[in-house]
Formats: sequence, structure tokens, C-alpha cells
Amino acid sequence: MVQWMAVKLFLKKAWLWCKKYWQILLGAAIPIVLYIITNGRNKQLKEVLENTKESHQRDVEALEQAHEAQLEAKRQEIEAKEAAAAELARRISEIETQYNLSRRDLSRQKKKELDKLLDDDADPSEVSNKLADIFGVDVKS
Repeated sequence: MVQWMAVKLFLKKAWLWCKKYWQILLGAAIPIVLYIITNGRNKQLKEVLENTKESHQRDVEALEQAHEAQLEAKRQEIEAKEAAAAELARRISEIETQYNLSRRDLSRQKKKELDKLLDDDADPSEVSNKLADIFGVDVKS
């Protein structure tokens, strides 16, 4: 009986303490209740977070791949322009050398024709007509 009275006294003191400090009990009870309620949903929340993270990672990788593709296209474009510029410079150099050679050959050919024309004893009007033909000039008589 003494033990029962001791337990009864303890419970009364505990009830008084609970009435005085009910905010502490409520504050401790809310997280416990929430944990019990969401314990089954916790796995679902983790799955949603993982799916979101994976989706974000795929988006980032796709963006990086698109950026790399753009950089590669730009590099190829620059290389193509440089190759075209080098080819243009090479062709211009070839054309200039061919022009210089053909100009020298043409000058030699004109000199030979002029020497041949002057060596022949011909009428001056005939000589002027032939000179006009050689140098591409129109002569008015």
C-alpha cells in the first residue's frame, strides 16, 4: 500500500508539472507525431528528391554537350576559313607568277614581231596598221 501511495503521489506531481509546462510537452510531441505520420512517406520523398536530382544532372549534361557541339562547330568554321585563306593566298601567288611569266613572254613576242616588222621594207601605213594590230590600238586613216 505504501508503494501505491508513492506512485499516486508521483503521478500527481507529474500531472501538476504537465499542467504548468504544457508548452514543452506540446513542442516535443509535434515532431514525434510528424515523424510517425511521415515515416512511410519518407521513402517516397527521397525518391522524388533523387528523381529531381537525376533530372537536373541530365539537363546539365545536355547543356554541356550542346555547348561542346557549338564550340566544335565554331572551331571547324575557323579552320575552314583559315584553310580557305591559305588556299586563296596560294592561288594568288600562282596567278601572280603566271602573270609575270606570261607578261615577259608576251613582251618578248611583241619585240620579235616589232623587229621583224621593222626589218621588212614596207609601206609606212602598212607598218602602222601592223603595229596597231600587235598592240591592240585602232588607227584612223
